[in-house]
Amino acid sequence: MREFLRHGLLPLSLFVAAGLSLGAVFGHVAAFGFLALLLFLLLQLRQLYRLRQWLAKRAPVAPSGVGGLWSGVYAAIAEWLHEDGGEERGAVRDLALPEETGGGRGLVLTREDGDIVWFNRAAAALLGLKSDQDRGANVFHLIRNPDFLRCYSEGRFGHTVEMTTSASSFSGVCVLPYARRHRLILVDDLSRLQKLETMNRDLIANVSHELRSPLTVVLGYLDVLDEACERGVDRRLDAALTNMRGQGVRMQRIVSDLLELSELDVMAREPGDADADVVDIGELATTLAREVRELDPDERCRVVARVARGFGVRGDRARLHSAFSNLVGNAVRYSPDGGAITLSWERDAERGARFCVADEGVGIEARHLPRLTERFYRADKDRSRTTGGTGLGLAIVKHVLNRHDAKLEIESAPGKGSTFCCRFPAARVAEIGDAVSRNAR
Repeated sequence: MREFLRHGLLPLSLFVAAGLSLGAVFGHVAAFGFLALLLFLLLQLRQLYRLRQWLAKRAPVAPSGVGGLWSGVYAAIAEWLHEDGGEERGAVRDLALPEETGGGRGLVLTREDGDIVWFNRAAAALLGLKSDQDRGANVFHLIRNPDFLRCYSEGRFGHTVEMTTSASSFSGVCVLPYARRHRLILVDDLSRLQKLETMNRDLIANVSHELRSPLTVVLGYLDVLDEACERGVDRRLDAALTNMRGQGVRMQRIVSDLLELSELDVMAREPGDADADVVDIGELATTLAREVRELDPDERCRVVARVARGFGVRGDRARLHSAFSNLVGNAVRYSPDGGAITLSWERDAERGARFCVADEGVGIEARHLPRLTERFYRADKDRSRTTGGTGLGLAIVKHVLNRHDAKLEIESAPGKGSTFCCRFPAARVAEIGDAVSRNAR
């Protein structure tokens, strides 16, 4: 406070007093007092401009002719810049020595505002950076991907954005906090991984297509043999033919599911119109419940649909029907005789909505839950084969939900049944017109 009075208010008072004194001599006290105050303000603006120029140059010492309060401001900033610059140099040294620690991974060090401090050779190759002109440039001007810019601006650290870089390679880019007031951008070349995934996807699709035709022929001949056995040709073959038919139908389901997964993989890589139509999920749930009753005339399971009306989801009805029917099929497959299965569609607390399938079946141990959506993963392999499961149903559900910005939530415990919920965000939920609602009912 004493320094402020001495170097701030005292000079101002002296300027005003000098102006008033001159004004008294020339007979214009107010005018000269105003001019003195204006001159003092102009001098402060000049000091602010000099400070701005000094900060832009990051000069190590303050310019000449600085005194009063401004000398303390320059001294404090110089000390801060020295500490920050030392830390920045240390961060660059840690990253650059040795260079091979990146392991082929691109590294870009930036300040919080996006100005590039340093980058390694891998980053230069993947992002197309040039050391002579891009060091010191702002990363927002060099990487134009909207998802990356959103991650950087919002501080979504650890989230990987996949994009095609300026070097025509497919890369995964991730932002992390580093040192003090700095960001470290990690760039991984995903081109080879993408090619392997494409080859794997094409292999599955091609093999599935090739298997479909011979399976159809085999099952056709099994029908002929069944008819022959019914005419009494050789009843000893009944059990073998029944087993062969069951396995053939199961293989057909696996092929069909693999082809559907392959199509979903392709759709996931391409922009689509997954939000083209508004799907009445309440009507879809009622349809699924009716289908189960028609396929289960003996009513081994009791299926109930409890749905809200008037709202649905923007999406692909055929894909959603496929995903939900997989969930309902699993509930039927693992429910005991007389068990209840409940289909529900309702709003949630976050203005979104959720479709749930709850059963009273055998339940699933907690250790299996994180892996249930993996392809061919089965919590109970023996029971799955007995009931005819392919191990691909929940993988299909996951892909369809990803396509619709939704998530699958699973609650289950051994002996207490399971609940599978598809949670849709508010952006996907849409109101259904009165006419549509009446038709659905």
